[in-house]
Parts: sequence; C-alpha cells; structure tokens
Amino acid sequence: PQTTLDKIRRNKHNSRGYFDDELTKNKLDWKKCFDFGAQDGSLDNEGMDGKNQWPSLEEHETFEIVMRDYYTKMEHLSRVL
Repeated sequence: PQTTLDKIRRNKHNSRGYFDDELTKNKLDWKKCFDFGAQDGSLDNEGMDGKNQWPSLEEHETFEIVMRDYYTKMEHLSRVL
C-alpha cells in the first residue's frame, strides 16, 4: 500500500528507499523505484548517501529477505563476469 511506501520514501537526507518522482525529458514518468545498496561491502552500513530503508516485517514479511538475496546473487554474478 502507498502508506507503506511513504514510510520508506527517499528524502534529502537519505537517497535510498522508494521513489516515484522520476523525470524523463522533464516530464514525470510512470516508474516506481526502490534504491538500495551496500556501503563498505554491507547492506547494513550507513554511507554518505544514507542507509537502506526496508518495510517492517509486519507490512511486508519477505521484501527485505528477497532483496538481500537478489543483491547477493547479483554481486556474485558481477564477479563472474
């Protein structure tokens, strides 16, 4: 639900999280995005651009688990390539 997404919305102090205000050719597009990433090799560390934000387990019990697994697999793939 939108209320869950609003709780993890990016802001001027944290560039990680949900956003839906992407512009394409100066026009609002239809994308809904979620930015997350590692700092110093960890998804739990805070960096200059903020800290990863996750929905609570009550709001979405598998999202963080699935995204962490995806990140690990993509990191492994990048090393293979």
